[in-house]
Amino acid sequence: MDMKTIMMINSTVKRRQEVESVLSRVKTVLEGELQRLNKVKEAEYSGWFVLLKVEEEGRFKFVGLYNPNEDESCGDNDLDWDLSVAIPKPETVPEFTGW
Repeated sequence: MDMKTIMMINSTVKRRQEVESVLSRVKTVLEGELQRLNKVKEAEYSGWFVLLKVEEEGRFKFVGLYNPNEDESCGDNDLDWDLSVAIPKPETVPEFTGW
């Protein structure tokens, strides 16, 4: 083998090691996030939903609370809403560690 071929192989091997190192770090981060998401799946929900309406500016406006299992939800049952968010039971929500 000539020196040019050896240098090219050496460069390729180094680049592969760099890529494997980056992929290993990404894998570690993704596995941590997956574990965090799995904890969120364990949250129990109260049955209540927050109802939100999108305003013209793109912001969300609180419209009311709704619980399909109860006759007396807060607000009118014929509310106009765009997004509903389930409310978890506080004791089952995992601790938030930031983004």
